[in-house]
Amino acid sequence: MNKIIKSFLAAGAAVLTFASASAQGHEDLLRFSQYNYSLGTARSAAMGGAFSSLGADFSSMVINPAGLGMYRRSEISITPNLTVNKAKTTNVDELGNFGANANKTKFGLNNFGGVFNVYNGTRAVTSFSFGFGYSKLADFNSNTSVIGRSRTSMIDYFGEKIANSGIIPSPDSPLRYTGSNQGLWDAILAYNTFLLDYDFDDNTYFTKDLFDPDNAVFSSRLTSTTSGSIGQYDISAGMNFLNVLYMGFGFGIQDISYHETLSYQETPENNSGYGLNHFRYVQNLKQDGTAWNFKFGVIVRPIEQLRFSLAVHTPTYIAMDEYYYADMYSYFNDYNNGQAVYDGVETGNRISYNIQTPTRFLAGISYMINSQTLGPLGVISLDYERVWYNKMKFFDSGWNNEDYYISRDVEAIYKPANNIRVGAEAILTPNVFLRLGYAYYDSVYEHSEDQDYGKSSNYSLGLGYRTGGWSFDVAYIYMDRKEIPRQFYNGGYYQSGIYKTTNNRNNFTLTASVRF
Repeated sequence: MNKIIKSFLAAGAAVLTFASASAQGHEDLLRFSQYNYSLGTARSAAMGGAFSSLGADFSSMVINPAGLGMYRRSEISITPNLTVNKAKTTNVDELGNFGANANKTKFGLNNFGGVFNVYNGTRAVTSFSFGFGYSKLADFNSNTSVIGRSRTSMIDYFGEKIANSGIIPSPDSPLRYTGSNQGLWDAILAYNTFLLDYDFDDNTYFTKDLFDPDNAVFSSRLTSTTSGSIGQYDISAGMNFLNVLYMGFGFGIQDISYHETLSYQETPENNSGYGLNHFRYVQNLKQDGTAWNFKFGVIVRPIEQLRFSLAVHTPTYIAMDEYYYADMYSYFNDYNNGQAVYDGVETGNRISYNIQTPTRFLAGISYMINSQTLGPLGVISLDYERVWYNKMKFFDSGWNNEDYYISRDVEAIYKPANNIRVGAEAILTPNVFLRLGYAYYDSVYEHSEDQDYGKSSNYSLGLGYRTGGWSFDVAYIYMDRKEIPRQFYNGGYYQSGIYKTTNNRNNFTLTASVRF
């Protein structure tokens, strides 16, 4: 197994990582540092997001604000979209191969706002425009489902965790949740719901007579539901110098929301004569943040048909609030028709910390194709983006050495990523446009032997129609991504099988805009 996957699985209960009551870590930094420019306007999305050098589109505020300098009129734009996300999971464990699919459909808003051309002239500064509006940079809405069978139980994993903790319960009293035992909250939940017991003579935790310790087989199912997004409110401006040089800058304020619910259920098969029917472990994580960043860019048009562009996005500085809560339910065979015992992490766990996302560098080139007899035929565009994920930072947690350990993990696990986006637009008639695009988002993992993990590809197509000052554009974008392999639990001796997830996302986007 390659080095990067080992580092994830060694974290313990990889998909259940935030079971330790505090979810902040290198994966959180990555979650809030990855953007997808296919969530822009329908025109830019249909062209793969390759819009760094094209400009005169609302998406310029997010990609390269120098593109605002190409506006010669004002524009108001809105882009709703429909997303259908499908997660396909393959779970390989000692008892066979299992698969599960889960879907989630969500209607949302990609962007809205306006660009206002306030000056046109014939001097060195030929025109000036500014814009403000909202753009979605990441969409966290998805469902995932995983099933499996194993000869070990998560209860064994809980017992292994707490065995050497030195925590001694009081007879007939639940264990308490404190900051000093925060890494054991899941095992404490298991004790408080009677999945674990304590032998006061031998000073050991054990699983009572819940299942056959030698021959039991366990069926398990995990469901994950995530929601939220990264939305950015931009204030940007662009200037045009003699229709040759365009310069722009922007200031962005982000509103970040992420909510995940994990529900794990485990059932011993053919367990008559023993105590446990099944148990369920439910965790909730909610993260909310505000952030800010700057963008600077230039576009050079040496000849009418050719454009070059450069843009820099500063790191985004995020102030994050996080809340975690967990419940566990156990159901037994020997209490009439079953007994449900509930216990939760009493007050939840709320913390605050700061994140710094990577710097981004973008370069682009585009070329307008003309015919001497037919006039403009279309445009092709290429963008390159480099993102330094190994420079993500976590700080001000207030926890001893937390900043150091997460920074160490970031440097060891992640690398700079090189992303490529390409697009084409054909002018079918003076009013109708056909667009195609492709975007490749590189793996962010430094040591992965299988570089497919973390990679993402977007395939897009679209149509545009313009009449008078009105424009109507539609786009379809297909996105696929292979995630890092995970486990239900990993305690060393007791660990589940490894499962892999592929996310496929279908985006249907419509943009309506008017220029005046």
